[in-house]
Amino acid sequence: AIILPPILVLVFVTMMVFEADYTLLTRIAFFGPGP
Repeated sequence: AIILPPILVLVFVTMMVFEADYTLLTRIAFFGPGP
């Protein structure tokens, strides 16, 4: 029961990182690399 919360936090952080990378890639793909 003590191991579960850190795993959930790790999964949550990983999801946030993938979400950020995905939005960044789609933004670059649609709007170009920027200035």
